[in-house]
Amino acid sequence: MHRIVPTSPNGTSQTMRSWIFTNNLSGAVSDGILTLTIEGHDPFMHSQPSLNINAEDNWEILVKMKNNTPDTTGQLYFITTTYSGWSEDMLQTFSVIPLDSVYREYRIPMNTLPSWKGIIEQIRLDPLARANSGTVDIDYIMVTGPYMMILLYFRHHPLLDCPLNLLCQQVQP
Repeated sequence: MHRIVPTSPNGTSQTMRSWIFTNNLSGAVSDGILTLTIEGHDPFMHSQPSLNINAEDNWEILVKMKNNTPDTTGQLYFITTTYSGWSEDMLQTFSVIPLDSVYREYRIPMNTLPSWKGIIEQIRLDPLARANSGTVDIDYIMVTGPYMMILLYFRHHPLLDCPLNLLCQQVQP
């Protein structure tokens, strides 16, 4: 699994082990929760390249987060080995509860997109597409299908009871 952990001792670096704060985001991990601070228009982060996720076997992305802003929309982009640029054809939008007081697991179906095929190399998360300020707290991000869960960020998920250094956990049908 890829955990989000600060790369500098003081946690001020914008680069995390699994995610890069690319545009108008900063963040820090505390007690297994990533708190993102939105610093302007179009905040997003992306995973490190070379995820090598088989889209056929993994058709849903789970994001457990708490939205502390009035925004109601999140977005997930992806890049494959065939299509290497961020584009609207490689985008799934999802609804988010505004000004939430609890963590919610958002289930984002990726297999409904014709472009979700082949090998997924990288994922971009716009946790809140329209917010220009505020915070969002992320517990985990997971790519999943019927037999495999690939954890891109993990604190605790009820289906898994495994050491934090695992990349994948096979789930038997």
